[in-house]
Amino acid sequence: MTQFIESFATHQLLPPYHSDNSKVYGFFFEIKVDAIQAYCDVFLNIGDQSSRPFLYRPITDAPFGILTFTDYPALCSTDKEIPRSLGVTTSHWDHLRQKELSVAVPVNRYRLTSANVLVEPTVQWVQPVVVLDNATSAFSGREILGLEALYGHVDVVDPPLKPGGVSIRVSLPSWETFAPDACEQMLPFASIDCEAALPGATDEDHRQQSDTLGLTPIIGQLRQALPHLRDFGDGLLPETMQMVLLKQFRDAGDPNLAIHQSLVGVRRRYSDIVGMRLYDPGAISVQFTDGAMVDEILNAFLDLHFLTQSVRDGIVTRTLKTAMAFSFTATVDADRIETLFTFRDPPDADVAIV
Repeated sequence: MTQFIESFATHQLLPPYHSDNSKVYGFFFEIKVDAIQAYCDVFLNIGDQSSRPFLYRPITDAPFGILTFTDYPALCSTDKEIPRSLGVTTSHWDHLRQKELSVAVPVNRYRLTSANVLVEPTVQWVQPVVVLDNATSAFSGREILGLEALYGHVDVVDPPLKPGGVSIRVSLPSWETFAPDACEQMLPFASIDCEAALPGATDEDHRQQSDTLGLTPIIGQLRQALPHLRDFGDGLLPETMQMVLLKQFRDAGDPNLAIHQSLVGVRRRYSDIVGMRLYDPGAISVQFTDGAMVDEILNAFLDLHFLTQSVRDGIVTRTLKTAMAFSFTATVDADRIETLFTFRDPPDADVAIV
């Protein structure tokens, strides 16, 4: 491949990425297996099966997704080859402050043998939604990795709606309706309100709280279905998550076609974990404000009929039921970034953008 031509117009934050003292809130929710399969078929199982040696399928024993809010106080690149032509002399450029709301869903990647037998399932995580309040990160995530990254406002409300808890508000430049006379505007997307975390900070405290809240069966189900789920935080989130992303670019002559499509792998690691806390899922509100673009985003990983709908002051919201919630502070790294597979097409073939 030829050398990438750097300019200030492409002043991207190059991977790998690193952030210390990152505050993470995680909310597990149930997701329908059919919805996961639909996402896999559209974004991962691209083209004819004979053209790729893999197949992605849901993990039917763990039909869960995780909604995560992360506050990165100092996100930086650890790339050591940043071009000196940009005037950068350090390997840690640039320390960015950002907040992120994302959804991750575990799936199985199977290797397909010559006899069309599925073998060697490995767990990977897809990210159908990522909202970032830092434009540099949003642009870099889309262009370099292939993240479905959206730029928006991600705010922590102070004081929170519930004393001692946390309140998060997310807005996106979007449309209430898709119509010729509809104007794009910054509209509410999601809101999260939690009561204060449950008292106790030891593993024994967490186990007792899990029993009291009825979380033990859910944790056991996740551990059994996800072999890489380790025991940190009583098994609430893997220390290492192997992400898989679809990276694609449009054809300039026909924007409905793709001139490049590939699957990119990213390892996300959590280390130096402190302050693990559990929350009562019955005291958590996760809501999405209705709208044409919001519906499109949610349809990427959810069946909208799966959400409880309510109307207040003329505003329609959809509530996501939380099965389990927790928070912790950790060092977060995104590294071991590689192209897993590049989709090739027969000569003169048309490939639709997805």
